Amino acid sequence: MEKRFDRKTVQDKLKQSLNRRINIIFLIITALIMLLILKVGYLQLIKGETYAAQIAAVENVEINNSVPRGRIFDRNGVPLVTNSSQKSIMYTRDRVTSQSELLDISKKLTNYIKMPIDNITERDKKDFWIISNRDKVEERMQKELDLFKDGSLSQQEYDQALLKKITNKDLESISDDELQQLAIFRIINGASELAPVEVKGEDVTEEEYATVSQNLDELPGVSTSMDWDRVYPQGDVLKTIFGKVSSKEEGLPKDLLDYYMARGYERNDRVGKSFLEEQYELTLSGKKTKMRYVTDKSGKIKSTEVIEPGQRGDDLVLTIDIKFQKKLEEIVEKHLKKLQKMDEEWSEEPIMDRAFIVVQDPRNGDILAMVGKIIDEDGNVSDYAYGTYQTQYMLGSSVKGATVLTAYQNNDLKVGQEIVDEGLKFKGRTSLMTSFFNPTGSKYPMDDREALQRSSNIYMYKLGLKAMGLNYSYNMGLPLDVSEASEDFQKGFHQFGLGVETQIDLPNESKGYQPKLEGNFAAIQLLQATIGQHYSYTPMQATQYVSSIANDGYRLRPHIVKEVRSATNNDELGPIKRNVEGTILNRIDNSNKEFKQVQNGFLDVYNKLYGTGYEYFAHKLPVTAAGKTGTAQRYIGKKNGEDQFVYNLTNVGYAPAENPVISFASIVPDTPMKPDRTFLPSHEIEAEMITEYFKLNKHLLPENSKGFTGEDEQSVKDGNDQLETINQN
Repeated sequence: MEKRFDRKTVQDKLKQSLNRRINIIFLIITALIMLLILKVGYLQLIKGETYAAQIAAVENVEINNSVPRGRIFDRNGVPLVTNSSQKSIMYTRDRVTSQSELLDISKKLTNYIKMPIDNITERDKKDFWIISNRDKVEERMQKELDLFKDGSLSQQEYDQALLKKITNKDLESISDDELQQLAIFRIINGASELAPVEVKGEDVTEEEYATVSQNLDELPGVSTSMDWDRVYPQGDVLKTIFGKVSSKEEGLPKDLLDYYMARGYERNDRVGKSFLEEQYELTLSGKKTKMRYVTDKSGKIKSTEVIEPGQRGDDLVLTIDIKFQKKLEEIVEKHLKKLQKMDEEWSEEPIMDRAFIVVQDPRNGDILAMVGKIIDEDGNVSDYAYGTYQTQYMLGSSVKGATVLTAYQNNDLKVGQEIVDEGLKFKGRTSLMTSFFNPTGSKYPMDDREALQRSSNIYMYKLGLKAMGLNYSYNMGLPLDVSEASEDFQKGFHQFGLGVETQIDLPNESKGYQPKLEGNFAAIQLLQATIGQHYSYTPMQATQYVSSIANDGYRLRPHIVKEVRSATNNDELGPIKRNVEGTILNRIDNSNKEFKQVQNGFLDVYNKLYGTGYEYFAHKLPVTAAGKTGTAQRYIGKKNGEDQFVYNLTNVGYAPAENPVISFASIVPDTPMKPDRTFLPSHEIEAEMITEYFKLNKHLLPENSKGFTGEDEQSVKDGNDQLETINQN
């Protein structure tokens, strides 16, 4: 009885143990099933779209194709830069195209198009010979191939050895037909997968375009399309300022590759690479056409479709008046040729070779015209408009308005204050420092207004001494440390845009040259800076400076773009997308009374007897203008033991004197001075400019304007006749 009980107990225990094991296995299986269900659910519900997109990416690849750039117009809607369509042969490489297939496509294309071969290099020929002569390569390279296989030779060493074994005779064996094939192959072999490249985009004939289009079935990956190129309806006028666009061969600039690639550009995209085209690249480039390439699983292209049409770039409307720009270029060119002839007569070694003038609207910062011309020894004139903001020159007395206003700011001068113009003698210097109008240095008291009118150097020198905390006395010494005074002086000039960037909407602007004043001559250099010596500024900076005086103290950002217009599908300008307005950069820290005093001084320069601009501006203009002339002396070396100098002839001004609508700055560097202290008549440029501007814009003439006299009309005609005569000679 006891034994039966024990046997039953053992059986029960075995049964319970088995049941537990079965339950554990069942739980494990259930858990695995649940995990599987969760995983499948996760893949379908959470990651389903991701994997579907990856599958679709194998079969549907989106590519962006470039579109024509936006156009550029002048302020009146006259086209300056447009596009011309040109026929183009394109190729799109799929994912599995082999080099032998590329060779076959290249060979077939030679039956339909003729390629230029000038760009084929020796390395191109060697690579082509290698691909086309596999058997000969294997025969010549057997030894090197064995070394490469056993690791004794690297891939680079093998390739170099192979290139060395290709002889000139091998390269000469490439036929003319094969060179045509190579010209095509080198392009399509370098193409990225599914990224269209241009095989031929220039000089595609009607016959080539038609025959390729008719035979696309036997040319996999080849297509025909219409490309674009830049056209300049106004010829070379301002062409340097418009800038250039890269070719498809150039593609993206290497130094900006990451910048453009991050914005959806392809390596071979054409982009603006200088001046306006570069500055407004993102505006002009447009919206690319989005294409879908459908491929099979092997990577072969099955079909293409447009999924999002492109749109050419937006248009730019400039502040430039192209009619006025052209007229001003004629004026500058005429006088530059005239001045060159005079320079040759006056100088043993003439070096004058350029002239600049910038015209701006002081009310809003619009650049109405910017002219730079450079002339060679044979009298050939070329455009140098970018020199108006990228090159700098000493301005001479033209800066004296800024000197006086800075002295007001620093409490070194009061409106109407008299200072004696006289010869200055400093310790250690043998010669007197004098004003041009007072060469003997006799005592001549004058106020600030007359000092501007007669261009008193001594008045400005004494303001420079006050900036150093000094009053003049005969044979006085000058301090060595003028750092604080020069810093205050430069800060004052910076308010006008002299010595800082104007912030014009063009790339690579120069901010002029204001070196640190130190050493034994620092004090003298500071005095010279008060009359426009030692420091150099661009014509654009000079224009911003005088505009700030014309508009009662507002420094405006100059700009060459007036509006951005939305792209249209026709030749018409679209609606305004964005206005580019003249931003106020700063208000100059002077009172209205102080500005009025300087403006009156500028008025007297042009319109009062003994004013330095009286001869050119008092009686020859249709309006009353105001401004400040300048002459900066530049040392060029010694000759026969004597110092030799040339002179920058400068002028800043505005018109009409009341409520001005134009301001300007002109510079003719490196001109001679005759022994009788006569300078070249460069200010005729500005006088003619003012007359021509108001002839083109009679609606801007004030009610009390002088009008256009017969003499004015005749002088313009004589000037044009003179230009024609000079060109003929």
